[in-house]
Amino acid sequence: YVKWPDMDAYIWEASKNFKQNPDKVLATPYGNGIFERMHMFMGFENSLVALVTEPEACKDFFNHMADYKIEIFNRMADIYDYDYVIYNDDWGTAKDTFFSVDTMKELLLEPTRRIFEAIHKRGVKVEFHNCGHIDRFIPYIIEELQPDMMEIQVLNDIKHIMSTYGDRVTVEYAPDPFFINDPDITRDQLKAYAREIVDQ
Repeated sequence: YVKWPDMDAYIWEASKNFKQNPDKVLATPYGNGIFERMHMFMGFENSLVALVTEPEACKDFFNHMADYKIEIFNRMADIYDYDYVIYNDDWGTAKDTFFSVDTMKELLLEPTRRIFEAIHKRGVKVEFHNCGHIDRFIPYIIEELQPDMMEIQVLNDIKHIMSTYGDRVTVEYAPDPFFINDPDITRDQLKAYAREIVDQ
């Protein structure tokens, strides 16, 4: 059982003395998306089993969690003039997605879309952080969720995403940490690598 907090019990105005610099971008991490919240409550294996054995209960949880996150965002947006939000919900491993396309579409897509839509209604952009090899989810993420930016790993086909959807979304590209931190890599090699990323 999940006891949902009473939002009115918190003093949201306590941070109104925050001074925002209008010359700087203001973003907030909005971590632990609806799937991540579920496996934090239940454990990872139990959550994956529940997606298959109790899809309706999972759908109820995801929808309630979406409502909860939307209310938190709206209360925060009443105080802070955010430029964008970094929403995290990892849906894959290094090899593949945690669950099928059908499961994602039936259980996660609509509540996540409602969260993104609520953020966009306030004039705030969404960066979707989603770890793992999630290439097969990309068309649904971009067409249905419509994030403004994506923070995904380079094991996905970034070049294809940019060539296909680059007019609608951009990708925050992380360089290979093993390459850039290799003490044997020369300055010229690093420059060439950086240029290759930009060109691609």
